[in-house]
Amino acid sequence: MAALQRLTVVDLSSHLSGPYCAMLLADHGADVIKIEKPDGGEKPSAHWLAALDAAGIPAGPVLEFDQAMADQHIVARGVVVGTEHPAAGRVKTLGIPVKLSDTPGALRRPAPRLGEHTAEVLGFLNRDQQQAAAADGN
Repeated sequence: MAALQRLTVVDLSSHLSGPYCAMLLADHGADVIKIEKPDGGEKPSAHWLAALDAAGIPAGPVLEFDQAMADQHIVARGVVVGTEHPAAGRVKTLGIPVKLSDTPGALRRPAPRLGEHTAEVLGFLNRDQQQAAAADGN
């Protein structure tokens, strides 16, 4: 049995990545229903979401990056959080993806600057900068 044999996908896409992904899903056993525009015109996603909802088919929009980052669910779940970076100032970054009520995770520090922890890592490996450069052929 194919991995996606019991899955039905409605493909409304028109850009390269959409049909390609639909093809991959079909290759793994999904039943792909391709819906193309008969008049060549574009209908807004709200039209298709309403039609799919009326038919009882769960669906959601594909958002642009800015739309996704402003989505109320993304914001409420803390998917994106702000942090202070020593060189860049206030930046947005991904938060902790798994939310555990008894042991919640927290973002403790920003991403390191290039080379910021090199000495610490080399010390852990019992090497110094010269040994590391020699081993790398530099």
